[in-house]
This record gives sequence, structure tokens and C-alpha cells, in this order.
Amino acid sequence: MTLVESGPSLLPIEKAKPEKLIYKRYTNQILKVVFIQGPIIAWTIYLVTTKILFSDTAKDLIDSKIQFLHQNDLHYVYISVYMVYLARLALVVNANGARAPTRLGRPDQHIYQVVGEDNSKQALVMMASDGVNGRFNRAQRGVMNMDEGL
Repeated sequence: MTLVESGPSLLPIEKAKPEKLIYKRYTNQILKVVFIQGPIIAWTIYLVTTKILFSDTAKDLIDSKIQFLHQNDLHYVYISVYMVYLARLALVVNANGARAPTRLGRPDQHIYQVVGEDNSKQALVMMASDGVNGRFNRAQRGVMNMDEGL
């Protein structure tokens, strides 16, 4: 088996970071967007459209749409989409955390290795399945499988 220590898509060894550090950084970023920035933006848009720009007309329109969703129990559809969104974010955070110690640069999505003798016709190129490279490949495939399933 051949392990390449450098190449056009591998970052220098100094740029490899521990998975826990990157996982924590991405988790903090996602939590800020989902629970702080998103609601602030949504409430700002709601207040600007109902109180400043269009006053009662926009408020009545928005209220009638929300009432329609509530009367027809369509809020479950929006909750379901939001839950799938949160699940996908969790997978992306996991994959980005697993990418950090591999030194694999973007946009490369998987890490491959040569199995067998390098110059023989018996050598195979397969996805890495062991160590940090294998962990990253599995995490990345998890994201891809969810995307394909949706």
C-alpha cells in the first residue's frame, strides 16, 4: 500500500488541525446561524414589512397565511423540512470536522489509496477505509447518502 505524504491536493502537515477543534468551531457557527442570526433576520423582515412598509395590509396577509397553515395542519410540513435541515447540518459539521486532520484540500471529496504493488496490474485504487482518512470518507459518504436520499 502506498501512502502519499504530499501532492497537489494535500495541505502541508502544519495545516492539519485536530478534529475536536474544527468540530467545535463549525458547531458554534451553525448554532449562531440557526438560533441567533436566523430568528433576528426573520423577525426583522416581519417587523419591517408589517410595521414600517405596508402596515395593516401586509400584517393581514401574513396573518391569513399563518392561519391557513394552522387550520390545515400544514405546520408539520415546515417542521419536518426544518428537522431535515438540522440533521443535514449535523452531518456537514461531522464531515468538516473529520476533514481537518486529513489535510485534504477543498474541493476534493474523498481520499483514495493504492492497494497492492504500485507498478503491477494487480494494484487497485480504493477509497481509504482506515484511520482519519477512512473516518473522513465515511462522514463524507454520510452527507452524500443523505443528499441522494432527499
